[in-house]
Amino acid sequence: MLSARSLVQHVGCGYYCPMTRVLKWNGKDVPEELRSLPAGRYVLEAVDNAPALTPEEEAGLVEALQAIDRGEGESAKEVRRAIAKALKR
Repeated sequence: MLSARSLVQHVGCGYYCPMTRVLKWNGKDVPEELRSLPAGRYVLEAVDNAPALTPEEEAGLVEALQAIDRGEGESAKEVRRAIAKALKR
């Protein structure tokens, strides 16, 4: 069964989506983590100085994940539909 915890994981002082690729780049060669991705458009963001979550933000994320696990969230299909609708505006 797919749960919110399987989609978002706590790592160190933050959260990340397992579909995210974390890599180190020497600024010249294409890293192996990128070679394994299919062709397409991607967004890269440096995360060396990512801010830590406040205790309130952390508690809010935990509560949101628990609510999803209780079935109180939207389905992935509904979320994709809402995003597609918002992007068409």
